[in-house]
Amino acid sequence: MNYLNVVSSPLSASSDSKDEPNNEDLEVDNSKSVLLKIATLYAEQLMSDLVLEVAGVGYPAHRLILCASSEVFQVMLMNREWSEWCESRIVLQETPIAASVFPHFLKYFYTGQIKISHQTVLPVLSLADKYNVKVSIKVS
Repeated sequence: MNYLNVVSSPLSASSDSKDEPNNEDLEVDNSKSVLLKIATLYAEQLMSDLVLEVAGVGYPAHRLILCASSEVFQVMLMNREWSEWCESRIVLQETPIAASVFPHFLKYFYTGQIKISHQTVLPVLSLADKYNVKVSIKVS
């Protein structure tokens, strides 16, 4: 089992400064494992600190992930002037079509992946716009 993923990278020549990388430095890339751990928090509903309610369905979530993923959630959950900042359950008003894709949209915050079809592209984009979520699209 591979516990550390070490990636060689071209680094500058050695220097007298301790902060400067040298040819003997290695970059450790554990990003896939970290992302998997974050995705597991969502999949297993572990350690959630609030519930987002959409169309009567509760979705356990994490303030940290919501704030890191959405500028709107960041303002809503970190600003004492908003009533939601201290709530443990937040009711979101969504159209029926947006509500139907909301679990996939929320899962995207944790995994960075979402499947979009002709039927779901507009509601997903609508949610991304509403919550000011920046999306980089890589079509595969």
